[in-house]
Amino acid sequence: MNLQEVLLDQLRTDTDAGIVAAVARMLHERAVPAVREVLAARARSQDESPAVRRAAITVADELFPADAEVRTLLEYCLQYAPAEVRLAAADRLTQTWHDPDATLPVLAAAARDDSDPLVRLAVVKGVGPRLGTDARVHDLLDRAAATDTVAAVRLAAVEAFRAHGGTGAVRRLLVARAMHDRDAPIRAVALRILIEHADGWPELVPLLADRLGVESDPTVFALIVDAMVGLPAELRGDLPPADAVRRHLTDDRPAGIRAAAATLLVSLSAERATLDLLLDVLRKDSRAAVISAVGATVARTFGAGSQLQVILIGHAGHANPAVRIAAGRLLDEWWAAGTDAHAAVVWLARGDAVAAVRSAATRLVARHAGDPEVLRVLTDNVRDVHSEVREAAIRALCAVAAHDEAILAVVADLAAGAPDLLVRRIAGQALTWLPGADPDRLPDIEPEPDVVRGPPPLRVDTPEYQLGTVFRQNGVPTYTFVEPPDYALLQMALRQPGLGIVIEGPTGIGKTTLVARCLDEARREGHQVEQLSGRGDDDHPRLREILAGDHTGIVTVDDFHRLPRDLRDRLTDYLKHLADRAAEDRRLIIIGIPETGRNLVRFSYDLATRIRIFRIPKVSDELVLRMIRQGEQALNVSFAQADAIVREAAGSLNIAQMLCLHMAFLSKVDRTAEQPTVIAEGIERALVYVDNTLSSTHKEVVRTFCSLDGAKRRVCIDLLLHLAKTDGALSLDAVERTDRLLGRDIKSCLLDAFPDGFDGDVGQRLQQHLFLDVQARQLVVEDPLFLFYLRQRRREELIEASGKREVMSRSQIFVSYSHADAEWLRRLRLQLTPLETRQFVDVWADTNLNPGDLWRDEIEAALERAGAAILLITKHFLASTFITEVELPKLLAAARADGCRIWPVIVGPSVFAQIPELAQFQAFNDASQPLTGLTEHQQDEVLSRLAVETLKLFPAPPIAI
Repeated sequence: MNLQEVLLDQLRTDTDAGIVAAVARMLHERAVPAVREVLAARARSQDESPAVRRAAITVADELFPADAEVRTLLEYCLQYAPAEVRLAAADRLTQTWHDPDATLPVLAAAARDDSDPLVRLAVVKGVGPRLGTDARVHDLLDRAAATDTVAAVRLAAVEAFRAHGGTGAVRRLLVARAMHDRDAPIRAVALRILIEHADGWPELVPLLADRLGVESDPTVFALIVDAMVGLPAELRGDLPPADAVRRHLTDDRPAGIRAAAATLLVSLSAERATLDLLLDVLRKDSRAAVISAVGATVARTFGAGSQLQVILIGHAGHANPAVRIAAGRLLDEWWAAGTDAHAAVVWLARGDAVAAVRSAATRLVARHAGDPEVLRVLTDNVRDVHSEVREAAIRALCAVAAHDEAILAVVADLAAGAPDLLVRRIAGQALTWLPGADPDRLPDIEPEPDVVRGPPPLRVDTPEYQLGTVFRQNGVPTYTFVEPPDYALLQMALRQPGLGIVIEGPTGIGKTTLVARCLDEARREGHQVEQLSGRGDDDHPRLREILAGDHTGIVTVDDFHRLPRDLRDRLTDYLKHLADRAAEDRRLIIIGIPETGRNLVRFSYDLATRIRIFRIPKVSDELVLRMIRQGEQALNVSFAQADAIVREAAGSLNIAQMLCLHMAFLSKVDRTAEQPTVIAEGIERALVYVDNTLSSTHKEVVRTFCSLDGAKRRVCIDLLLHLAKTDGALSLDAVERTDRLLGRDIKSCLLDAFPDGFDGDVGQRLQQHLFLDVQARQLVVEDPLFLFYLRQRRREELIEASGKREVMSRSQIFVSYSHADAEWLRRLRLQLTPLETRQFVDVWADTNLNPGDLWRDEIEAALERAGAAILLITKHFLASTFITEVELPKLLAAARADGCRIWPVIVGPSVFAQIPELAQFQAFNDASQPLTGLTEHQQDEVLSRLAVETLKLFPAPPIAI
């Protein structure tokens, strides 16, 4: 068999999509004529996997562009193949566009009738750029925009009309969507397109007025108001009367609508009655967003009057910290030093009970640092008990130090002797940046180390902290927070208008802590923050309210992957809507497992440029050690086994926190030690204590998960062992690439059994610990303690925890052969029978099976017992699907993991030497002289010698005397 024949055979039979594509390209370069027909056959075959069918149509279209038969193949697949293949066919047909007359009817049918919204979305996005070239494209998009049940598809169809919004037919469609679509993002896009193409179209203003009267979404409402306020004088006569706008200022309206209505009202009527109404709104509304927006509107339009000042000073004492910050900002912006307004802000900086308010007010009064009272507040706040206030104060002082010698002297003193390292560092850096700074006269500043090289010196002047507040088993750490590499980038992204943020990563690495710290900073800057979760359904009603328009400030959605599909889809649309609007008053942060961002982009392709994905990797050992050192400093202790803690944590800050907590507790340290204390040992005791604590819960998780593959199979145990070697997210595709048998079992036990992820009773029992992400084809640990538990377990312990039978020792000889070569098995068994009857060896072949046996389970059990395997190699053996996909992968895995001896016996001519996974094993006989080419006597000599060699592999049984 020559190379071309081998490659053609591989193209016909290989189950790896990447290999199919690569081999097809190689053969096409060699001008082999059968490539197109083979690809077409595999693409049409219902026995092929979706991945292979997808690869076949993609590479066929790539290699044979404009080919009528390939186009027909794509059209067939778009109508009759599985969803993954239909999606690929839609992409290829819309990209190539070779014969619209033949293709457009098929695309139109898919856009109208396909059951998968991703396929419909792909068609709509693909034909969108063709709008204007064919009236049928307009009809396809028109129907999708008006009738599709999925918002993402309707939105894509509406956006396709953006460049054509000035034509009559398109305007009619956009007006219908703007007035009647049930999803706010679609109404917003339709209105925006109409506004962009408003020249010479007088009907726009009445349309906006009509929509304003019924609009319930704050974002769409604000868009309408912005358009109305910007209208030229000659068109303003058609705006709604002031009375109609005033009703949007009632107490029951969302904050965003009240704020936008105030802006529109003052543009229509800057009269005393308007001022009185807006002042009344400010008195009664306790939402920070309303106070900020309406207060600024009043100050800009009517000036900073005494009534407004009194109201804002009153809000500066409100129970809600966000309201106090919003009031303080307005007071500082519109009133000068020396006024009651200024005094209120100074009071917030000095005496507010909430650190976030003190730090925000500290930044506000910084521009008045020359005022003696403000300077006293700043110097006092440098010694505040909360680090965020200290940081705000020292930065405020440094910002004005160059212009005031007294402040410069204060900064220099702080750089040299402040108790807080951060204060010393900021002050020292500020001094080096001053014009004319003399580096020889700078104070001695302790640099921030790039790598923690050893434990800090033990201190006796540390404030007292409770052990549970330093090393935390749950919640956000304060004293042991360490900044990950992307911390500053995430803070910058939070300040970018309209940018959606996705934070993804495995469990236990600090995603939630990272977000919490960034949100603390946002609160200090006066942003309203709301934290929601997809775990359970408690927050689902609130999420639906946000999607309906009740959203101000920053909203985070943790455990995004746990949300129902419809909520995930709508939040995806909403992310894009916020980006289109470049909303400065709203942010959406999504937190989820690995691949969350990629899955969002996969569903909504144009989302890629509208979001920033932060992939949080496993934490470095240096960062874990730095966290430990910070905890040591807070508790006045030193862990002698810090390196062992880092090693056991394996990149998880959560595990490191837990181990430190238990080691300190076991050493009777429950708060900051009065004297420097060395915790000399305890890692082993802590590990045992934690393991005992976790076992009772996690054994049940293992038992539940391992029940999914039946009583005898070990598929789920293998998956847990694979999972223990990851950061908490196991790619099922990666497992399949290394072990095809296991990959096929994954499909039957997990993916086919749970097409929507774990649900029902299994979902209830696993939901806190494991998540099956069918879309990204990965198994994800939800609980870092469960991952820690798995890492401590050997295979035998997992089998015991699963409740399955004990692992049998590898004491058998497994014979793998093709039934076409049954005569060779008979002759081999003749040589082995004397050894079997004397119990010297135990030989197993499928002839051992009895009628009625569960043959698949029995074969797999025999494979697990095999200490040696004899492979009777012939062309029939290599052509057997069951051997190559079931028996061989198991035996090869056993050879790698447990030392199972593999003996290929070359019975007949074959391509054995060209198959790397087999050729790595030395054949028992000369591969150039197969048994079929020898005499019968020579054949028996080889088989007899094989029987003798197998005897040497197993210890001899005791001899009865």
